[in-house]
Amino acid sequence: MSKHWQYCGQSLHQRIKPATDKTGGDKKFSNQTTKIFEARFDFILKSQRTCSFDDDYDQLSARIVGGENAERYEFPWQISLRRYNKALNKWYHSCGGVVIDSRWILTAAHCVLGSNDPGHYRVRIGEYDYSMDEGYEIDFNVSHIFAHHGFNFQTVEPDICLLKLATEIDFGPGSNIRPICFPQMMMQTRTKPSTCISTGWGKTIFREFEQG
Repeated sequence: MSKHWQYCGQSLHQRIKPATDKTGGDKKFSNQTTKIFEARFDFILKSQRTCSFDDDYDQLSARIVGGENAERYEFPWQISLRRYNKALNKWYHSCGGVVIDSRWILTAAHCVLGSNDPGHYRVRIGEYDYSMDEGYEIDFNVSHIFAHHGFNFQTVEPDICLLKLATEIDFGPGSNIRPICFPQMMMQTRTKPSTCISTGWGKTIFREFEQG
């Protein structure tokens, strides 16, 4: 697993302004559907945790690629989202995500493209080197998938998805897994952009015209 520093809020995708109707509402979404989806995030906002990371870091980049090796359990909320390959008869790492509660995982909407069947996914905690089983990993079945109803494949926005686990994660004294912390909102008093850390198992080198 690697960690990577960058400015918070940067996007590599083009942002578009949704078309609005005469009342000022978004044509693509109903108010009722939006309220139902936003309600699922209420418990996140009510249980924010303070991060302990120092944002005074020089090695910043606009691309989430490369980075440096993370220590085992340095980011105890990191998960590996796994999908089943029927041809190979095996589960494989497909996406990253974070633990936000004992039953809830936050990942990207594009990670569940192709199937909304919870049985096609597993959430693995304690993963570090996914090229081998090290004995620290624990797999959880997924019971529900809540991908953002407004996800646009062309703009890859809003790229967010909630997964509900079939069983709870144990955060007891003997566990190295913890929910992700949330940074305090201090943007109004900052004189420079805040920084954040991206973690996961991604590309180590960017090649603009890479094939495959």
